[in-house]
Amino acid sequence: MEPETNQETNQETNEETNEETNQETNEETNEETNEETNEETNVETNQETNQETNEETNVETIQETIQETIQETIQETN
Repeated sequence: MEPETNQETNQETNEETNEETNQETNEETNEETNEETNEETNVETNQETNQETNEETNVETIQETIQETIQETIQETN
């Protein structure tokens, strides 16, 4: 009976240890995955925001340039 009891105890201990190890591994993997996903999402969001800002700035700059050119042309004509 002794070996059977030891076998049962070992089995239980192994199952508990495996559960704990799996839980820890899952938490670490989830943290890493979340961090990577967040970094990728941040990069994409920053790129989109930069693109939008650049487009708006370009439009404003073009409008200002056109306005200045019109003013200069009017002054030269007068």
